[in-house]
Amino acid sequence: MLKFLADENFDNTVVRRLFRRSPEIDIVRVQDLGLLGKDDPTILDWAALILKKASYLKLSLFLKNFFDF
Repeated sequence: MLKFLADENFDNTVVRRLFRRSPEIDIVRVQDLGLLGKDDPTILDWAALILKKASYLKLSLFLKNFFDF
């Protein structure tokens, strides 16, 4: 599943419509993370860090399941 990070300047009307249309969509708003007012490099650094952690967790879970098989 794709994950999205909506910048504070992204129209919240679009976010609400996307949620109504596809409730399973994974969108996180910068405002919800306490990053409101931060510059783009800070937000992108946060997103990269989270992506690395998520990728590591998914890989470790995959390997655990693979070797337990």
